[in-house]
Amino acid sequence: MHQEEYYFWRKINKLHWILLFGIAVYMLMGGSTAYGYLGHLVVMAFFLREDLSPKDVFVSERKMTVSVFFQLLFLAQALNFSYLVFSFCMEPVLNAFGFSAGGFLKDQLEESIYEPTPFHEVLLFGFFGPIVEEIITRGYLMRSYQRYSGSKVYAIVFSAIIFGINHCNFYTTVPIIFDALVLGYIAMEYGIFWTMIYHSIENFLTSHIFINEIVMRLPVEYRFPTCLSVVLIIALCALAILLLKRKHIIEYISDNGCERRYYKLTVKSIPFLLYVVMFMLLSLTRLYKI
Repeated sequence: MHQEEYYFWRKINKLHWILLFGIAVYMLMGGSTAYGYLGHLVVMAFFLREDLSPKDVFVSERKMTVSVFFQLLFLAQALNFSYLVFSFCMEPVLNAFGFSAGGFLKDQLEESIYEPTPFHEVLLFGFFGPIVEEIITRGYLMRSYQRYSGSKVYAIVFSAIIFGINHCNFYTTVPIIFDALVLGYIAMEYGIFWTMIYHSIENFLTSHIFINEIVMRLPVEYRFPTCLSVVLIIALCALAILLLKRKHIIEYISDNGCERRYYKLTVKSIPFLLYVVMFMLLSLTRLYKI
């Protein structure tokens, strides 16, 4: 192994062990609570303090414009909602083996009864959680990946994989990875301040305001058609943006990639494999027999 590869191998393994330790602290301090989020953040900030300063975590290279903001918003929302397609395709497969991961959204909307979300949960999952998650995932984690590999694309891809796996959900892991690719690009080019805003929009405006406060207040027969209509509009806008920006996307990947050896070394990292396997098993525990 060359000196350059050895440096990368050593750093990437250290990063993944820190990540595992951070998750352990997160779980011990209550999981998805303010204490859990802060515990994980403190671990990342403390053990990576020699490699990254707070300034490195919040760095940005471009200035956000109104046009770019809404283009990326439509793209991120479309990928976030792609779990509808994923669940629609996978639920019948699971059902054939006698399992379910929660059913299709149409069934969930028809069976659920509207119950107002407690105010503290809105603050935790709509604002506090997204802010801390962005500092951890697209701050310390993604910037560490970039520093060790010298590649923006590599850093965006692996931080997106970690972010998707973290959610431990059979239906949403893959869609969240795609969504996180967009968030990673935003953080890389425009800074994590903007991904905090996007993340809060997804958690608060989409999940709480749109689903809980608007859709769930509608008569049962109008809930799914309303959701589907909004998702289709967003998806069409996102598709148009992708077609218009396809050359820019290809050029960005080409200009900011790295050698394949770094990808191979990363997926061979023992703590990385442990991380992936652990969260895959946790997601499988959420399946239930029907």
